[in-house]
Amino acid sequence: MDLVSALASFFLALNLMLVAMDVILTLGLVFLTYDLQNSTGRTILWAAYSLGILMNAVLVIVLFSQVQAVSSEVVSRAGTASDAIGLITYLFAPWRLLQLIPAIFYAIVYYKIWAGVERRVALESGLHRIDNCLRPSSRPAVRSWPFNSSDQMNDSTYS
Repeated sequence: MDLVSALASFFLALNLMLVAMDVILTLGLVFLTYDLQNSTGRTILWAAYSLGILMNAVLVIVLFSQVQAVSSEVVSRAGTASDAIGLITYLFAPWRLLQLIPAIFYAIVYYKIWAGVERRVALESGLHRIDNCLRPSSRPAVRSWPFNSSDQMNDSTYS
């Protein structure tokens, strides 16, 4: 096996392994907040997951179609095998940016959940404060010195 085919097969195997790991790990992103989502949020989660799989499929198609030609170019320019692996990874790196598309959808649904939780916490803490203000105090009332202004007006003993 020549160096070009070895580099191409190694790079394909590495990327197929990364795609398989991505499909499994992003399923965790779907189920992370799945129970907290409403039906729209769940739909967006599944759409993001599907887009991630689609972007991985595009990456694999591009890799299969171009890896042999890119590998021969890389082997001619690189001096060592590690330089060749680094250079071929660099040449295909822009295709990995396709993963930003589903990441935007994940960010949207995670923001919706975060905003909902923040709103609930603020509402509950506000209700807790109001509830504490309405609850009768167990401490005795403290009078200001010497009298409250309303006590001076209503007290007939000092007139």
